[in-house]
Amino acid sequence: NPDARKYITDVVLKLAKDYGVKFFKFDLNAPLAYDETGDGFYRYFQGVRQFLADIRAENPDLHITNCSGGGNRMELANGMFYDSIWSSDNQSPIYGFRIIKDTALRLPPCHIERWDVRRYVDGIPKYGSPTLVQLPLSCNGANWENVHNVTPRYTHSFLTGGPVGFSTDIAAYPAEEKQALKDHIRRFKQDRDFYKNATFRILHDTESLTAVQYADEDLNRLEVQVFSNVLNQDVLTVYPVADPKKTYRYKDTLLTGRAL
Repeated sequence: NPDARKYITDVVLKLAKDYGVKFFKFDLNAPLAYDETGDGFYRYFQGVRQFLADIRAENPDLHITNCSGGGNRMELANGMFYDSIWSSDNQSPIYGFRIIKDTALRLPPCHIERWDVRRYVDGIPKYGSPTLVQLPLSCNGANWENVHNVTPRYTHSFLTGGPVGFSTDIAAYPAEEKQALKDHIRRFKQDRDFYKNATFRILHDTESLTAVQYADEDLNRLEVQVFSNVLNQDVLTVYPVADPKKTYRYKDTLLTGRAL
């Protein structure tokens, strides 16, 4: 209904203006059913796209998030209308990285959001010691009925490669973790263009270890991430995809692509 769409558009535009809205999550908690009209869903989504276009025209800097709707709305075309995709209510870094790895087979990783939802909790018993420690706990589901501990280093790697969000009490984080996140955000802003255009390759994928690679189209820059679960070997070698004719710098060492 064009009149209904215009009414909703006017309401949202007024709210965005009155409150200076910069972030808009477009949720989809709608059940799908058989469309007896044959084109009702098609016309509905044509209206949705027009609604988004009208909102974007008035707010070009607005960041619009697309709820994946259980995977029903994760098609490539949505990248033209939304800035990023909220992939799951389960924002555990471990579960979330599995989603990124699988979704990157059909969507650019730069569209997949990564959220930090950890809580630093005091008084956690340390095995074999009377000492109580502070640990970051992450939800392992859509709510906090099931939690697990994920190391900061793992979390920082999970937050790499796409838009980063925070749904947590950052002020309660230890000082060193707050500084680490500030450094991470600074690097992300520096590398934003690289990740927006990066290719994504899965180099290794088992239950114990997953390795992925971000690279520019010409393989001039390679970023390899290794996520481990439980490993029993002391040494593990991951081979990146490199241009054998080029020379790469790894820390202070120069290596040919063939050598890599």
